[in-house]
Amino acid sequence: MVVIAAAVPRASAGSPYSMTLVWTATGDDADQGRAYRYDLRYSTSSVADTASWWNGATAAQNLPTPSTSGILDSIVVAGLTPGTTYYFILRVYDDGGNVSGFSNVASAATDSAGAAPASAPGEAGTIHAYPNPSRDAVNFVIHVEGDDEQRVRIRLFDPYGRVVADIADGSFPSGDTIVSWPRVTRNGDRVAPGYYESIGFIGVSSVRERLILLP
Repeated sequence: MVVIAAAVPRASAGSPYSMTLVWTATGDDADQGRAYRYDLRYSTSSVADTASWWNGATAAQNLPTPSTSGILDSIVVAGLTPGTTYYFILRVYDDGGNVSGFSNVASAATDSAGAAPASAPGEAGTIHAYPNPSRDAVNFVIHVEGDDEQRVRIRLFDPYGRVVADIADGSFPSGDTIVSWPRVTRNGDRVAPGYYESIGFIGVSSVRERLILLP
């Protein structure tokens, strides 16, 4: 079973509201290798009969390519309605067209009072990007609270929820670590000017930093 969890929903420029979903990648053959593609669907209707719900749900767009088994994958689902509870289910395909069963049901409600702060007291860490706005490379200060190292994964998303670049992925020590991002996509192309959001996790806590790239 693929376990997915809805992170704290926050407002996102470029769309009314968005929600971050994160899950652990499965393999192509049980827990080995890499799956072929994801199928994530969502609805404002609660799940009674899973098959019927699935057939009537909305398919999420711009899903990430599955990572190697055991790695965290995530997506920002944008264009949601404020003050509304959404339900999500994920399925996974291998390269032979075989499909997994249904994952657990993840649910969360969008905020009706505006954007939440980027971080809150008691979280496992924070991120801060500078210079911001920026014309070239951007430095990310990744701060890990406590005495122990934490698993960190941070990705850059455009306003439509598409993954633009990977900022950090690994175990980070307590304190501050600076990661320099050279303003390039996963394919090595220069990222166009515009509004972006770096979103991810430090330990089990979600973090977010808005970023403006200038021409």
